[in-house]
Amino acid sequence: MPQQLALLPNLRHLSINAAYSFASLAALSRLTALSLLATIYPPPPASLAALTALRHLRVMFGVQQLNSELPALQGLTCLAVKGGIPAAVGSLHNLQLLSLWHKQTDQPVALPHPHSLRSLRSLGIDWRTVAASVPALAAMPALEKLWMSDAPDEDSSLHNKPL
Repeated sequence: MPQQLALLPNLRHLSINAAYSFASLAALSRLTALSLLATIYPPPPASLAALTALRHLRVMFGVQQLNSELPALQGLTCLAVKGGIPAAVGSLHNLQLLSLWHKQTDQPVALPHPHSLRSLRSLGIDWRTVAASVPALAAMPALEKLWMSDAPDEDSSLHNKPL
């Protein structure tokens, strides 16, 4: 399919929300935005790294592959990931918006620190990650917006436990 899509010379944004398996993405090197939401299998290794024109990436698969490919995507300004926090996210110098979703566990997951997220302006993460990431957050001088999900409310059992 990517080879057929490569015949569309002005295609810059692609969103795939289907059970699709990729052979390669290299033919789509002109893409500036890619959204892979319901793919059963992630693209083959090094496929994403070949998309160096990407500015926006939204994926819903494991972070292991992203860790090896993110360093090649230095042009990314927007990244949304479901499935964990890729350690390599800290190397994206131009990133301005970051949204992370992962399964809640008893152990909070912290953002990588030290990092190069000095241009990050908007961050969406769960409240446990915020609590575990204070040093990383303090090192984000451009941060203007923080969206916290899954925050406990006043009726939460966390508030009803004695300290």
